[in-house]
This record gives sequence, structure tokens and C-alpha cells, in this order.
Amino acid sequence: TPVGEGALSAPDKYWLFAALAWLYQNQSDYDDPIEMIEMIHADFGHPEEINRFIRYAPPPPGESPGLDNIYRAWLEFIDAQRSY
Repeated sequence: TPVGEGALSAPDKYWLFAALAWLYQNQSDYDDPIEMIEMIHADFGHPEEINRFIRYAPPPPGESPGLDNIYRAWLEFIDAQRSY
């Protein structure tokens, strides 16, 4: 369970990664995988670490908006989490 708005416990961080990695691997099964990310974002209490792949959130400074950047950030997040 989220500790607070935007903060996750260690087990929740693991499950967030697992959900996003699974969704990335199976994204072709969904008409709108980004909508699924947005649902996961809400289910986990809107964690800040995945705001970059929420299409209605502004991109970080210096990044351009758009689906290509969302998909790139999603994959970067998964790759970074795998290294832990």
C-alpha cells in the first residue's frame, strides 16, 4: 500500500516494476497500453517515478511531449529497475 501520495513502500516498488515490465512485454495485447499505465499509476497512488509515462502529465524539463518519449521513458524505467 502506498505510504503517501507519490511515495511507495519497497514491496509496492517491486509490484509496480513487475506490472509495468509485464505490460511492456504484453503491450500488443492492449488497444491502448498507455491507458493501462495510467490505470496502474492510479492504482499505486500516483507515484512520481512514473509520471514521465502519463500522457496528461507535463514532460520533465528538457523533454518533448509525445508517445515516442513516453515509450522510451517506460523502457528506460524497466531497464533501470532490472539493474537493482
